Amino acid sequence: MTQCQGEHMPRAEWNWYLSPHNERLSRLGYVFKRSKKYDRGNPSALFVPVPVKPNPDDVNVGEEFTGRLKKQDLLKILNKFYQKSEVRLLASENGLDDHLLHQAFLSFRRHCLEHDLPPDLHIIISDVMQGAGHVDDLFPYFLRHARRAFPHLDCLDDLKKISDLRTPANWQDVSCDLVTGEERKHASAYNSLTNTIEEDESSTSNILEDIELTPSTHVACTVEMTSLNNNYEVAIIDEIQMIGDRGRGWAWTRAILGKVL
Repeated sequence: MTQCQGEHMPRAEWNWYLSPHNERLSRLGYVFKRSKKYDRGNPSALFVPVPVKPNPDDVNVGEEFTGRLKKQDLLKILNKFYQKSEVRLLASENGLDDHLLHQAFLSFRRHCLEHDLPPDLHIIISDVMQGAGHVDDLFPYFLRHARRAFPHLDCLDDLKKISDLRTPANWQDVSCDLVTGEERKHASAYNSLTNTIEEDESSTSNILEDIELTPSTHVACTVEMTSLNNNYEVAIIDEIQMIGDRGRGWAWTRAILGKVL
């Protein structure tokens, strides 16, 4: 049972954790965790585990090798595994913070208790029960289940990369055109010019005449030059307070009505 730190929890929450009902459930092997309101501000709380369906080919296969597993003993093994500090460390190294670890464990425990286990996991748990294995040996199988319950773990690095909007100037392979009332600069022209000069520094004459201009997927423009004919997934309108300007406010109104509504 998770220890409660009284100085960080309301007394009503103490009663919930320390009630006789929950103490009885604790003796049965159930693990409790703080309620969701303590996860406010944690982005991991946005992720909901995907139901993991059992493999129909696993029916009674493990049982034929090692015999039936008692659910009470299985529950004790699983909860002992969850309470290991080494498990939390390994989980953190694989993208599972405390919230995701708890959700993944609940899914893993439910899956183990309600469905036939894969043969390899069945044998490992049987060895642990008989003292021929260690509870830490369950981690690879738990991680396999966690990645099925939270598919984003397999592309965590990519998600972090595309979600980091702090330094767009350092992004790679993101072309952006500049459109104002006085000039239009195409990223395709810059890229073609750069590549041509790198290949042959002497052939700089008439380069721009031979460049084929192609529009980029990203455009930075003055509000007056906003195109209402193109569809964009994201439109950012800056300096919105200028909508009240008598001279240029019409441009912000036009951009909002054309892009947002």
